[in-house]
Amino acid sequence: MKHHSITYTPRAEVSFSRDELLLMMECSTNHYDGRCKDMSQESDFRGYPGLIRGMLNQIDHGFLDPHTLSFRELDTLAKVVEVGQYMEKDKAVRAFGLGFAIKRVLIELNESAVEPKVITP
Repeated sequence: MKHHSITYTPRAEVSFSRDELLLMMECSTNHYDGRCKDMSQESDFRGYPGLIRGMLNQIDHGFLDPHTLSFRELDTLAKVVEVGQYMEKDKAVRAFGLGFAIKRVLIELNESAVEPKVITP
């Protein structure tokens, strides 16, 4: 083995309200894509809940700290809420706004990405 370097991936700290998480749960449950559906599942084969359900469980148990999410996780959440356009008007508008907010964070993550930091072994 040859060790080349250590790289870092930027992550974003975000908070969602309970209403936003419930909307994402509904979008996820009704999504056509398996990865998006998995975000609302009660547990996977290891017993861990999907990302949205996990965040909702934390809020329901009084943990209100921000969540640190990767670009991929936020990108999947943006995809999840896209199906909101097929819901009743009020939910569709909220889903669109939430998707827009998530995409703004994705843009910030892209803009904050700098040349990978390298620690020489």
